[in-house]
Amino acid sequence: MRSSERFHAMLHKSRWFGPLLANWEKDGSISLRSKILATTMIGLSLLISFTLFRIPLFAMISAAIACGLVSLYIITRPSPQKSQPGASHESVQG
Repeated sequence: MRSSERFHAMLHKSRWFGPLLANWEKDGSISLRSKILATTMIGLSLLISFTLFRIPLFAMISAAIACGLVSLYIITRPSPQKSQPGASHESVQG
């Protein structure tokens, strides 16, 4: 059950989110580019948080473990499969 069919359709038609959602729904895959971007942003967020704010050690350790586990999950998802030769493709002409 979707909370909003309209929002679901809007996301799937989106230039940015549509292909990512299609890959995820098809086979649970995440593109290599998205994996790199996500894990880099997680790492930068931790680094910025730890350097700019006074955070207790236990909170830093907890955050690092949680972010590490999320990054591990992202990295271990399969990458999308390349199209098979001879598969039908819709050509875009402009």
